[in-house]
Amino acid sequence: ALVDITMVTTLVKKIMIGMVLGLVCYCALVMVLFNRNDERESSSSFSPNNSPSAPPKVGAFDTFLQRYENTQVDQDNDSEDHDFTDIDDQVAVLRIPNVTNPLHQHNDKLHSPLDDVLVPASSGKHTDHPVIAIITSDRQPHLKRLLRNLVDDCAANPAKIYVLDDGESSAKEVADEFGVHYHFFHANEANNHHDRIAHMNEHYRAVFGYFFEDNKQEYAIFLEDDLLLSQDALLYLNAGLSLMPSDPSIYCVSTWNDNSFRWNMGQGMHETRLMAGETSVDIDHHVGGRERQFFREEHFGGLGWGTSREVYLSKIKPAWRSHVAWDIVVQDASAGVECIFPEVARSYHNGPSEWTLSDIAPTTTSPLEQGGLIAMALNMEFSSDFWQSPEGKLEYLHKDRYESDVMQPYLTQATFIQDSSQAAYFFNESLVVVLAASSNADQIWSVEFDKFGLWAVGNGNVVRGVHRGSVFTRLFGNTILFVGQHSPYYKEHSARWKVPFDIKSIDASFALNSNTLRQDAYIYRIQKESISVEIGKEGQSCFEVCKKEQRPLSAGCSDVMLQLVNDCDVLKKLVHAKSCHRHNGEPSLVRKFTTPYWSSDSTVTLNHGLYLNCAASHLGVSRVCPCLP
Repeated sequence: ALVDITMVTTLVKKIMIGMVLGLVCYCALVMVLFNRNDERESSSSFSPNNSPSAPPKVGAFDTFLQRYENTQVDQDNDSEDHDFTDIDDQVAVLRIPNVTNPLHQHNDKLHSPLDDVLVPASSGKHTDHPVIAIITSDRQPHLKRLLRNLVDDCAANPAKIYVLDDGESSAKEVADEFGVHYHFFHANEANNHHDRIAHMNEHYRAVFGYFFEDNKQEYAIFLEDDLLLSQDALLYLNAGLSLMPSDPSIYCVSTWNDNSFRWNMGQGMHETRLMAGETSVDIDHHVGGRERQFFREEHFGGLGWGTSREVYLSKIKPAWRSHVAWDIVVQDASAGVECIFPEVARSYHNGPSEWTLSDIAPTTTSPLEQGGLIAMALNMEFSSDFWQSPEGKLEYLHKDRYESDVMQPYLTQATFIQDSSQAAYFFNESLVVVLAASSNADQIWSVEFDKFGLWAVGNGNVVRGVHRGSVFTRLFGNTILFVGQHSPYYKEHSARWKVPFDIKSIDASFALNSNTLRQDAYIYRIQKESISVEIGKEGQSCFEVCKKEQRPLSAGCSDVMLQLVNDCDVLKKLVHAKSCHRHNGEPSLVRKFTTPYWSSDSTVTLNHGLYLNCAASHLGVSRVCPCLP
């Protein structure tokens, strides 16, 4: 019996030891799994499609949190600001007054669980994207507009959106409303224009360092607070940024195009007949397929853009200069590399804070400020199909493929015209015009582009949209490539660009009857389209002037065709105008959009082509309108 009791006691001890060891192993396993899950959730989920998935990283701002929590803050002197200076002395000082833990005070949304953030009602799921930095300063209504646009229209993930504020009035309440992260920067006070430039320079430099140096984010998207993005903007940015690991010549991906207007991209064209008399087409929202076109440029467009940590560390940071506009610094650092940009813009800049994407759409009631003129990609049905297709990967924008698949086929097949106004002879054609430019900074770019209201030279004295001395744009429903004589393309192809274009080669019946190439081309197009030039009653828009029964109000006038009557020689011939003069610059913004307009003494007021808009009307103004049959 004694032996049996001893055996039982030994067995019980072994069972108890086994249970304790099992419990210890179980707890260790749980801890390992918990830590791995934390690392997975804290890392950025965006990963370029053509590069290996990066290992889990510390979540955004965690390194800042650790650094600040380890900082000894003097709590005995609450009346002074506490300075947290980056190890790089050039980074703007981050000042947050009178707080023991600045991140707890200003960034209490940083560690909100994913389940607690807002979910876009329009999609039910988030778009995958890198971190989004919104730079803001005392424009809370515009900030709210952008955040609503990102969440509702773009299906952005609020957990990856960061509001970086340097204003005098805090934007934290707006950030909290949308469940996004908030951080406050304080740069030097701005007392004059020079100081304001320095102020923004400090803010951007601090933001770049914040994401790329302290938090090791591989990619980031930077937005100004007064932007609106198209519904597919984040999908486009993802596709463009995904090209960067395999193509070091890509500097950035921009949503902006300085020359994306309704009158040149095609938006606003309703039931416009093709030149050959084929079936009518409506390219009002689809912009004739231009939404699918993307290019490379040596100009930094900004206004909604993304780049990589590698680009920042290797190019932007070493070139940084204080007291210089931040975007000029970024432009100057881009020598030898290029940005990707869309033919039809994916962002809209400025405008009233109450505007939404629907206010920018080309309708008869479009606002009569810049928003009513900008062409944007607004067709989400197109977006969902395109970005899931092979074409949506944008692989043709790789440096070598861009030359072989885009530039060389275009240059060898395009029709050469000796004057850009001759584009009016064509429809849906590929054209080339040679400019006697000696560099990308030559004033001839501005002279030529100003004829049509296009923007030419931009930041750093670089032509907007320029690639190897050439610029793509749209005129009269055609793609047109301007090639400077300094371009390598001119040297390669100039031999076949010696023969002047002759209208007889496409229409032997047309009789040239003026002294200018421009007047002949415009009158030809007006006659070919059976357009009637009509003078409206005071207060009428061109839509109303051209209104006909049994068709939509907006079908009678096209912003594209307004360019044809914004010319004095044409109006002298067709409506017997006595003389013309430019708009006098009066403060009435609306009146600018009503040009060209007629005066009682038979004079016509013209304006910069930028402001052409069929929807505009103004009390006491009689518009001159190109009415479609």
